Amino acid sequence: MRHTTSEDAAELRRRAERLRECAREARALARRLGPYVDDAAKKAAPRAADFRTGNDANAI
Repeated sequence: MRHTTSEDAAELRRRAERLRECAREARALARRLGPYVDDAAKKAAPRAADFRTGNDANAI
C-alpha cells in the first residue's frame, strides 16, 4: 500500500479544487444553454417519432 506524502495530498487538493471549478463553470453554461436545448429538443421530438414510425420525410 502506498503512503501518501504531504506533496501528494497537496496535489489532490489542487486537483479537487480544479474539478470543483470546472463543475461550477459547467453548471453556469448549462443554465445559459438550457432554454436553447429545451426548445431544440421539443422541435426534434416529433421528427424523431416520425422516423421511428417510418415517415422519413420529417426525420432528423
